[in-house]
Formats: sequence, C-alpha cells, structure tokens
Amino acid sequence: MFKKIVAEAGVADQITVDLTGTSNIAEGPPADSRTKAILDKYHIKDDGMIARQ
Repeated sequence: MFKKIVAEAGVADQITVDLTGTSNIAEGPPADSRTKAILDKYHIKDDGMIARQ
C-alpha cells in the first residue's frame, strides 16, 4: 500500500520501497492468499512479490 501511495504522490523515482520478514518461515512463495485479497480489494498490483527474510 505504501508503494501505491509513493507512486500516487509522484515520488517513486525518489523513494525505494522494500519490505522483508523477521524470519524465513514463508520465504520463497508468492504473497499469501489473504494478502492478495487485500491487495485486490484496493486494486494494488502485487508486482510478483516474493517473501524473503
């Protein structure tokens, strides 16, 4: 969602958005179905998000 806010503010060329987890429990697979449902609800692309530590 923050990535969308940055893009809408027109500063995506100035800010890099990155997020990681604190453990590697879900490392590797695409976004969880619950996460995907929230992204879809707000029309936010997942851009091929892959879980990583």
